[in-house]
Amino acid sequence: MLDVNLPDGNGFDFCKQIKERRPDTAVIFLTANDMESDMLKGFELGADDYVTKPFPISVFRKKVSALLGRIQKQTVGDCFWMVRCPSASRSRPQSCPECQLHSHRWNIAC
Repeated sequence: MLDVNLPDGNGFDFCKQIKERRPDTAVIFLTANDMESDMLKGFELGADDYVTKPFPISVFRKKVSALLGRIQKQTVGDCFWMVRCPSASRSRPQSCPECQLHSHRWNIAC
């Protein structure tokens, strides 16, 4: 979830950066900016939804639930968990112990 108005930047720019690196990342704009041009820009940048404030929380929950349902169907088999590398200050993805899948798609060194 992104707001268009961020304290240290612009949600549109951040969305563009996210989508360039990970095009499959789900993005919902949640913002007070209700101009049609802003909504269109959000969708043009790849947002899945654009919700303007104020909004009914029950409707927002349904939107998020629907999006998560679509993501779950698309990513069956992509189950990873994060483990902290003791020799580094960052986490790296590992295979999911519950699904017994391998992290063959990741090539991140500590």
